[in-house]
Amino acid sequence: MKLRKVTLNEIAIEAKVSPSTVSRALNDDPRISAATKDTIRILSKKMGYTPKIILQEGSPDSRRFIGLLTNDLSAFYSSLYSAIQQAAEDLGFWVVQACTEDDRERTLALVDSLLNSRMTGFIFASCFLDDPVVESIVDDGYPTVLVNRKMKRHRCDTISVDNHYGAYLMVNHLINIGYKRIAIISASLNYSVCADRYQAYLKSMEDAKLPIDKSMIKHGSFFTRETGYQQTRRLMQSESPPEAIFCCDEKISLGCMLALKEMHLQVPKDVAVVGFDDADTELMNYLQLTTISYDVREMGRLAAMALIERIKGSEKSPVKTVLKPTLIIRNSCGLHMHAR
Repeated sequence: MKLRKVTLNEIAIEAKVSPSTVSRALNDDPRISAATKDTIRILSKKMGYTPKIILQEGSPDSRRFIGLLTNDLSAFYSSLYSAIQQAAEDLGFWVVQACTEDDRERTLALVDSLLNSRMTGFIFASCFLDDPVVESIVDDGYPTVLVNRKMKRHRCDTISVDNHYGAYLMVNHLINIGYKRIAIISASLNYSVCADRYQAYLKSMEDAKLPIDKSMIKHGSFFTRETGYQQTRRLMQSESPPEAIFCCDEKISLGCMLALKEMHLQVPKDVAVVGFDDADTELMNYLQLTTISYDVREMGRLAAMALIERIKGSEKSPVKTVLKPTLIIRNSCGLHMHAR
């Protein structure tokens, strides 16, 4: 799944120079000789490569547009976009948001469209652990930052929350209350956030010497209310339903609580429910959902700053920035029912 037929690396191999030399030559860097620039430009044209646009300070023709790829327009991504937009606009950039719906073909089409619109760089808030589209963007030399999610290969700056720590904190909280049969509902493990939160669930159960029952583990395909709704019905209709359910996302939590209401089950009297993410704080307060919270706006601000630094020419090694989450205790976990 390649976005163009040729990459900087392929031109570098043909020209017998480094990829950074190719990038500098295509952007008219004065450190590169005229002869080398001519050779690389001829090769790039012959091989069908269209070079990226690098921001030139003060140039009226400089492209100041950033492409932001998000999963949807939920409260979480709206907060993220707002923070990225504010930080970027303060530095003279505009943000173009596109929703991938976590569909690979849709993502490819959207990225192609954004490339044709001459984006200066990209922020991916929606990607997979293995993601050929993002790989292609990085290979082609575009400034790229991942926010919220990560990839297996650490090839660009990443801004994320410590999902493992947050999930461990939550499951351990349930264990400390006294629950033993704890279920987990997540989206696909092809998303780094789900993989990390699931591993933390397993670790917390193992550390507490509680048995891990496979019937208590449910993975849907997407971060949707439908995932929470369907998987909750399966859990509660089993022979030994859970005492508590850990939902790995706000939307999954909502679907879970809708299913329980339909089944005439009370939270937390019949089953405790906890989540992860607190972007829609008003709704979470209304539902009294115990959850893991972190500063989404700070995550967005840091992502915008990291990308603009890359656009302006930073060549330092990729940086991982990890935010610490906190546990927000509300009534849905049932702590008040077990307090002495």
